[in-house]
Amino acid sequence: MGSLVKVAVLASSLATGALCSLIHESRGEDSPFPMPLCKGIDIEDATIGTLQRLMSLGNLTSQDLPTSGSSGGSAVSVRSNQVAIALGTETHGSLVHPAALLGLYTIKTTPGLVSRHGVVPGSFYHDTPGPMARSMRDVAVLLDIMAGPDRFDNLTFEALRNYPKDGFAAEVTDQSSLKGMKLGLPWNPYWSTIGAINSPGQREAYESRVHELRAAGAEIYNITDIPNIENVANKYGFGQPADVPEEYGQLIAYNTLLAVAYGEFLQNWTFLESDERHGMSSLAEMAAWNDAHNDTTGALGNSTWWYNTVSGQDFYDNAIATNGTMGDEFWKAFGWGRRTAREVIDGGHAYILDNGTVIELDGLLVPNDPSGGHDNACASIPSYAGYPVASVPIGQSGYGAAFGICIYGRQYSEARLIRVASAMEDLFRWTSTPEYHNYETAEGPWDAPWPGYVCSEESLERYACDPSL
Repeated sequence: MGSLVKVAVLASSLATGALCSLIHESRGEDSPFPMPLCKGIDIEDATIGTLQRLMSLGNLTSQDLPTSGSSGGSAVSVRSNQVAIALGTETHGSLVHPAALLGLYTIKTTPGLVSRHGVVPGSFYHDTPGPMARSMRDVAVLLDIMAGPDRFDNLTFEALRNYPKDGFAAEVTDQSSLKGMKLGLPWNPYWSTIGAINSPGQREAYESRVHELRAAGAEIYNITDIPNIENVANKYGFGQPADVPEEYGQLIAYNTLLAVAYGEFLQNWTFLESDERHGMSSLAEMAAWNDAHNDTTGALGNSTWWYNTVSGQDFYDNAIATNGTMGDEFWKAFGWGRRTAREVIDGGHAYILDNGTVIELDGLLVPNDPSGGHDNACASIPSYAGYPVASVPIGQSGYGAAFGICIYGRQYSEARLIRVASAMEDLFRWTSTPEYHNYETAEGPWDAPWPGYVCSEESLERYACDPSL
């Protein structure tokens, strides 16, 4: 069975060809490393600059449509039938967003359920590897292989008591399990004012899937307001509200953790002694090397990579500015974000009836779709919380692009998420529908900018999408 490991997953010693602890399997000389990851790029040649260039990988549907995450290469490899399964990593959306845009299944696990040893880091408290596949069964089988303790990742020992007795694959079920399943819709902001739900045709598409779930026996709870959600999700679904005090900004946490994690990673990175990068030990050194060698490596592209519009590596520059100092400023921001996001997800799962009865929900459903120009909405809160989230594809937009539903879960609730996601998969049985065009004569999705519009915030307040307002 074909598989692919995201280029950001590297062994601590590339020279030995040993696969990192991500996959608990002894392969001897059959180890996948070194191996070609894409046209002529071998793992031992991969550098941070290479990673940056690969992140600009386009979607299969349209040249203007991104894959919306650093695991996009893994997602494209599965959707284009080059491989059956692939691995990615997520700090903030890099599994669930590409899965949505390419019509795949995935689960971002609680950090520590799967070892992060060998993963090029974004954040010790947020990073987690995960599977991407065309079915939840494949996702669950791969998760059974990946999960387990690792002496190189202390968080894996905290997860030991949270593995399902018979494994994750045993949790895969069919649509009959939807009968009596309790699912919540966090109305504000995810089903009210975000761009995805209000873009042309999308509310109808999402609501039709909710009707199907209800018809299959699922109990749907419309959660008007979850306490504290307005502090960690803005009205349009992505990122924090602008009025949150600066000291609680989550970029403080992410930038600091990036600087710390890269420093630790680079100290274990094995470059040959003849390589001038041998001994590199900090993010600042790496950024300086990128600057000095951009003419020959193209590491920084044309200074428009991602949202880095000044130096080509603004994200790194911001992290370097923190000096990797995990002091009071860091812990105040990180602690507030983690605590508040967990209160939101845990509070959303505890639905309170008018008579005071508390109903424990099986999952919270959130649209996973970047339509409307306000980006995907489902990644931020699970990332802040360090909680799991699964993504299930449910349809295609007018541009032929896939979109999905995210399922939020509590800490270490991966088994339950697999039950919910696999039951939804069996009910919807969605797969992308090929569209055939004569490329020389016909107009197709590739001819139009995607998504073709940006919903104004004023229009979204009225549950509509009008770029002109």
